Amino acid sequence: MKILHAVTGAWAGDRTTPLRQGAMLLVLASLGVVCARPGGALAQRSTSASAAPSSPSGASGTDAAPPAPKPSAVVARFRGPLGARARVYAERALRGRLALRSFSETRRAAKQLGVSLDNAPGRSLVATDRGIDLFVLGRVRGRGRHAKTEIVVERADGRQLAKVVTGAPTSQARIRKAARRALDEALEAREKIQREAALLTPPPP
Repeated sequence: MKILHAVTGAWAGDRTTPLRQGAMLLVLASLGVVCARPGGALAQRSTSASAAPSSPSGASGTDAAPPAPKPSAVVARFRGPLGARARVYAERALRGRLALRSFSETRRAAKQLGVSLDNAPGRSLVATDRGIDLFVLGRVRGRGRHAKTEIVVERADGRQLAKVVTGAPTSQARIRKAARRALDEALEAREKIQREAALLTPPPP
């Protein structure tokens, strides 16, 4: 055994120096080297660091913040020719990205409050009463090959966040694309407004 020979000057099978070999084996064992029977292999004893299972990091996904809730929204009436169909296309495009409220139920809520969803003050009152964050509005302008669809996203207080107009002629694909783009721009604008408001808010005493 080369390690034992290098340290003691004798091979493991050499019986002329048993005491010296025994003493050196104890030294080697304390250093982490395990010697098998003469002629066997040497094994390096694993350190406690390598043997111990790695502990999960404190910054793993278990401590990640939960995702922010989706804004609640209503896709309200689309004006103009074929506006009802355009509204359905826009609503389908926004499913999964917003917590959509029923348009018919929201309209009934407006009627109970004595207001209309066709104007900003009425929508603002309904939004406050029902906890609605956004309204998606629309209008189809023109007919046939010249028709375009205008999609607007506004806050509960009536402030416009985004406005996108489809190319002509309007179509289901163009309406869906415009609705998704309008929502992207609206959410970005909404986040910017919230950041600015937070900067202007004085710290608590």
